[in-house]
Formats: sequence, structure tokens, C-alpha cells
Amino acid sequence: MQNTNEQFDTIIKICRDIFNKKLKDYGAAWRIMRPESVTDQIFIKANRIRSLECKGVSMVGEGIKPEFIAIVNYGIVGLIQLELGAADTEDLTAEQAIEYYDKYAEAAKNLMLAKNHDYGEAWRSMRISSYTDLILMKLNRTKQIEDNNGNTLISEGIDANYFDMINYAVFGLIKMEFEALFEVISKYGWWSLLIAAGMGLIYICVKLVASKITDGVKGGMDDIAHKLTGTVANQLQEMSSTNSSQIEMLSNNIAKQNTDLIKAISTQNFQTF
Repeated sequence: MQNTNEQFDTIIKICRDIFNKKLKDYGAAWRIMRPESVTDQIFIKANRIRSLECKGVSMVGEGIKPEFIAIVNYGIVGLIQLELGAADTEDLTAEQAIEYYDKYAEAAKNLMLAKNHDYGEAWRSMRISSYTDLILMKLNRTKQIEDNNGNTLISEGIDANYFDMINYAVFGLIKMEFEALFEVISKYGWWSLLIAAGMGLIYICVKLVASKITDGVKGGMDDIAHKLTGTVANQLQEMSSTNSSQIEMLSNNIAKQNTDLIKAISTQNFQTF
């Protein structure tokens, strides 16, 4: 029981953190939703979980865990809406919304503990897909009660169904978060864990080798570029040196010719005089 208590708190903390972040992004925009709309939203989430469980493939890259979290949070939103009624505007601050969230999360936990006391932890022997089906069953009941304007002859009301949906979703998240590894071991044996660890090591080694190859190719390309750059620079320097030598030689030749010409003219003039 103590383990369940701690695991429940861990899951609710995860759900609450997401709820709080969305409050900061959008505010309590859900306050305009009527309870029937909340029920339909939960139905969409639960139906998608069932579809993924049957098909085993997600086309948008999201698994069932976010959907279970959404069911927990929408279930609490539904309870808040039942108490306050739908609003025409966003009339709750983030702090007030979190207070209501904590109130109903605690109430859901107390209900879970009471039922665990009566039934034991039979839910731990259930498959996650069974929680999905139970949530869908509760949704169909809730929709029927809503269509009857909330009136029932013997059944529990809408709020009780919301509480059950919340707790079934939490159970599914506990199974995924804490018991998935043990289910694999019990089904396939301890050797499956060793194979998984070996595959993980192989994956890491492949990544390292690929990284080294990439670095080697990059380093080789850098060396080639450096050598090409050096070769071009040397050629330019040689061309510059050659041109400088030629220019200097030409200048010296011109200077020598001018000197010889001046001497010749001077000698001729001196003899004439």
C-alpha cells in the first residue's frame, strides 16, 4: 500500500506539472467548456489509446502515455466544471486553478486508497488495455447520464465516473512508469534484459564508430584543404619573388644604360670643347 501511495503521488506530480505549464501558456481557457465537452474530450483521448493498442503504430509519433496524462487532467477539469459550472470567460487565475486541481487530485487519491483497502491491489494484475476499456465504459455511462440531464435511478453520478477515470488512468501510468520492465522480465525471462543491454551497447559502439569516421573524413578534408592552400600560397610567393627579381634586374639594366649614355655624351662634349 505504501508503494502504491508513493507511486500515485509521483504520477500525479507529473500530470500536475504539465497542467501547470499549460496554465501558464493558455491560462484557464478550459473554463468555457461544459462538462459534456470535457467528457467528449476524454473520449477522444481514450479512443486514441485503444486505437494505438490495437494497431500498435502511431502516425504522429506520440504514444499512449501523454493520452493517459490528458485523461487525468481532463478528469480533474471535469470535476472542477461540475462544481463551478461552465463560465463565459476565463474567470480563474492560475493559482486558483491549481488549488482546485490539488483538491480533486487528493480526493481521487483518497478514493483509490479506500478501494485498495477493500479490494486489495487487484488492479496490478490487470493489463493496461483493460484500464483503457474500463475508461471507455465509464465514458459511455457518463454520456448516457448527461443525455438524461444527470438523472440516475441507481447508478453513481457523473462525478464518481470522473474519479474512476482519473484513477484508471493513473493505474495505467503506474504500470508504464514502474512495472514495464518487470512485465518484460516475467514474460521473456532475465536473459531478455541482457539482450536489451547488449543491443544498447552495440548501438553506443556503432554511434562512436560513426562519429570517429565522420571526424576522420572531416579531418582528412581539412588536411587536403590546408595542403591545397599552402601550395597555392607558395606558388603565389614564388611568382611574386620571380617578378620582383625580374623588375629589379630590369631596373639595374636601365640604370646602367643611362649611366653609360651620360658618360659617352660627357666625353664627346669635352673633346669638342
